[in-house]
Amino acid sequence: MKNREDYICINELEFPYDPTNSLKMAISKLFMQAKLRQKAGPFAKYLFGAVLQNRFPKEKLFNDRYNTSENNKGYLGDFKIGDTVFHVSVTPNLNVIENCKQNVNNGYRVFLIVPEESVIGARQNAETTVSGKIAVESLESFVAYNLEFLSGFDKNKLVSGFRRLLELYNSRVESIEPDKSLLIKIPRTLE
Repeated sequence: MKNREDYICINELEFPYDPTNSLKMAISKLFMQAKLRQKAGPFAKYLFGAVLQNRFPKEKLFNDRYNTSENNKGYLGDFKIGDTVFHVSVTPNLNVIENCKQNVNNGYRVFLIVPEESVIGARQNAETTVSGKIAVESLESFVAYNLEFLSGFDKNKLVSGFRRLLELYNSRVESIEPDKSLLIKIPRTLE
């Protein structure tokens, strides 16, 4: 019989990290692992939360379970910093766009964070609904660029920064999520 640590290790998200490739590619590989397990939504939300926590350590950020419904009228989004609301969605349907629109109408600046593959469609829907008011960005680019800027575009700092981000992600998942298969196994190349 395997112990709890063996079980978690077997089920963690794993990916090979090659520091000579772009960080965006590494994030994309992680996202694909989560998507293959049908866990893309929770992965995206917890990763984005870790990025904000890493970038704004003094901000109090929500860390609620993934299944919080965006279908509620008046939904403020997944995260809020200053006067900006962030919606993280792997399926940016019209309900999500309407929630973003409601946030805009209530005076908030709005970011919609989606997978790279959904950026064009989400931007078109956002432009049709409230032209020029919703910033639609890819999760992969947003995460990678934040780490690049924080590392000062230094490879060694980037490696340690990426490890710290994954540790923050795991901490956020561990503290709230009963599904431990969302944890990320830190690659040896980040040690």
